[in-house]
Amino acid sequence: MTTLTQIRGALVQEGLITPEEEYATKLIARIRYARVREGISQSELSRRSGVPQKTISRMENGLSIPSISTLYKLVDSMGYTFKFDLEKKN
Repeated sequence: MTTLTQIRGALVQEGLITPEEEYATKLIARIRYARVREGISQSELSRRSGVPQKTISRMENGLSIPSISTLYKLVDSMGYTFKFDLEKKN
């Protein structure tokens, strides 16, 4: 069975998405997972964060890549924070 990580890696390798888009997609997936796990609708997240519901929908459906400030508003409004790790390239 092919994993989502393998599919994303193949898309980057083929040049169909950029590494930046891949990273953003991972972040968005984690935000969506947290939203659903917390039982928060897109409309409720919009109300809490001030980010339009349409923007949240487009982001979760891979139709737009949000800014860091938008991502921050979303995670902050759910009571989360970002954790960044840096790794040395091989």
